[in-house]
Amino acid sequence: MEEDPEPVLVYGLEVQSRALSAAVASTPDGIRFAAGTQIPAGSNFVHFVEVDEDLSGVLIKHILGHPVGEVWDIACHRSLPNTLVTAYSSVQNGKSKTGAALWKIPDETVSSQETEGESLQLLSDVDPACEGREFRMVAWDPSEREQLSTVTNSGVHLYSVTNSSVKLVCSHTTEENDHMNFTCGRWNPTLGASQIATGAEGDILGWDIRTMQHAFSIPKAHSQMIRDIDFNPNRPYRVVSCGEDGCVRFWDVRSNKEPLLSRRDHSHWVWSVRFNAFHDHLVISGGSDARVLLLSTPSVSSELYGKLIDENDVELCDVPKAPEEDKILAKFEEHEDSVYCVEWATADPWVLASLSYDGRLIFNRNWESFNFHTEIPDACLKEPCILGIDEAGRGPVLGPMVYAAAFCPGTKQDDLKKLDVADSKTLTEAKREKLLENSVKSGFLGFVGTVLSPNHISNGMLRRAKYNLNSMSHDTAIGLIQTALDRGVQVTEVFLDTVGPPDKYKGRERFILDRSLILAPDIQENITGHLESLILAPDIQENITGHLGSLILAPDIQENITGLQKRIDSEAEALKLEAIFPTMAVTVSKKADSLFPIVSAASICAKVTRDSAVNNWHFENYILEKAGKPKLGSGYPGDPTTKAFLREYLDPVFGFPSVVRFSWSTASSLLDQHAIEVTWEEMDDEEEDGIKSQKITSFFTSGTGSRKRKRDAEVNDGNGFSRKGPAPPPHAYFTQRCLVPAAVL
Repeated sequence: MEEDPEPVLVYGLEVQSRALSAAVASTPDGIRFAAGTQIPAGSNFVHFVEVDEDLSGVLIKHILGHPVGEVWDIACHRSLPNTLVTAYSSVQNGKSKTGAALWKIPDETVSSQETEGESLQLLSDVDPACEGREFRMVAWDPSEREQLSTVTNSGVHLYSVTNSSVKLVCSHTTEENDHMNFTCGRWNPTLGASQIATGAEGDILGWDIRTMQHAFSIPKAHSQMIRDIDFNPNRPYRVVSCGEDGCVRFWDVRSNKEPLLSRRDHSHWVWSVRFNAFHDHLVISGGSDARVLLLSTPSVSSELYGKLIDENDVELCDVPKAPEEDKILAKFEEHEDSVYCVEWATADPWVLASLSYDGRLIFNRNWESFNFHTEIPDACLKEPCILGIDEAGRGPVLGPMVYAAAFCPGTKQDDLKKLDVADSKTLTEAKREKLLENSVKSGFLGFVGTVLSPNHISNGMLRRAKYNLNSMSHDTAIGLIQTALDRGVQVTEVFLDTVGPPDKYKGRERFILDRSLILAPDIQENITGHLESLILAPDIQENITGHLGSLILAPDIQENITGLQKRIDSEAEALKLEAIFPTMAVTVSKKADSLFPIVSAASICAKVTRDSAVNNWHFENYILEKAGKPKLGSGYPGDPTTKAFLREYLDPVFGFPSVVRFSWSTASSLLDQHAIEVTWEEMDDEEEDGIKSQKITSFFTSGTGSRKRKRDAEVNDGNGFSRKGPAPPPHAYFTQRCLVPAAVL
């Protein structure tokens, strides 16, 4: 089965563009990117776009002028979100001018939600001596030292930044007779941020920025020009490269003979490639074929053995093949022009952005939930079809919930019965897998489905406007029907199991309101503009005056509503399948997976998909380091193995791993009992009340004598969290990033 990408958000710069940078948003979990335009003879701009976590709309938009010309590269500072550096080019008096500049977003712009017409504030030119060279890269020091670097067509340069002034520290410039043309560059975030890798035609060259001497080289890494490079954020000696030969290649810079992995998934040049900073097996690439690909590459990730690898202790020749398969997870084909840039968001590991030359900035979200489908049988594209929907994993506290829809021509129902499909709960795992295999091979049965991740479920249930499980189920069922229709399936009849009241789906039970219904004033005054909010009886004429008694509302509204002022809620009716798909016959029934074979087939598909997702769950590193792959049990709250997993892997600070639905009462109760409680206190006029504020440094320095506060920590003894003892070792989050407590700031 193939997986479908999540819905997308498209933002149009409306002009040619090829520079993109992830930026720090106005909130800690926000999603923000900066994109620069490239208009040879006209005004150029930098667009700062901040979107919400659901990718449902743009929250903040600043369009600021870039007065020095076309933007060829852009880099936003991670700790100073209003500071950025750009590489530019322009034509002045018939001559081409190139350079790099340091900018600031004006203070009055930062506090506004939308700005247009203002310009960036120039702080400093980066290096006037580089004028005339072609800039390939501008980048801030990933360790957040006040340094930046540039790569030009003929050199690598390092600068210090002090009080908005830029000073050259050191550089390496090629000789004229070297014929070396640098095409791209990337700063290594590991090894103390002491290396920069450059593409030089088809070679990869590494530079030690402390001496500007060669650190490593990979000759003939690509048969044609290299267009981008990136470092693995967790494995210091691993890089990925892409180029005009259409390949994406992974390398260990200590062994420059053969790539660790080479893939040719694009049909033309590959312009950009990036590791995910949180999950380095996830890699995105964009190319001239107008596609963005999301790859899973466990064979070259930091989790090759189910734990982090110490690069100094493992010889390359001893590295075995990883059991997991490298593959394409998703293909994004919304672009219509060459994709020059791809970037991951800074704070959200599941959001990526891509920019094509025609100015389309597209945001995608992954792994919160995703869709999958089989090939559509030819008969389903021509004949009237029946479609059945069922789910798996509604009740467990662990793992995703999977919805699947099965469909086949109505003339094939006898053949469907011969497959012996049945309610998945009555079948063994082996039997379910065999039946699904036979169903896919039948030639007349097809499937579409949606996997809702534990995070997606819990985030929805805990958000301010609660998105409960019933609403998710209703929306997912509607989405599956629409997906089948969009793929050309001729659906005429739908069967599904009930979640909540059956009429919530069907919408057949209605009744007539009392004639004296009083509408909300704004609807009453201009009812013509609100017809989309009303469900009308067939005999209603265009002139609605005098026919209020024929209005039809949902059945939960009581009959006696005389004198009640109430706005008619169109959203309640939108959940009803017959209102959304009026040409279909809808059958909603309890135990539909036992009564209708088409629903049984959907039930089997959903169950097999969920079991596969749970059995192959990609666990966080600290879990695998602890005791290998853990035992989950059935995932249901009453299962002793599941309970043991929840107790053992509850971290008092970071909570549960991603496989847990943390909104379930079983999980939230454990958090209430064993997680560290945080109390937010708001104190006014502290000094007046005699309370002396502590300096921030007091929280980082160790005290002595009576000033030192000693606390016992709760330690998991294997049966709960009851034993007192010494403080546990630091969490893996800190150790994996080489973070230690600071004695002195």
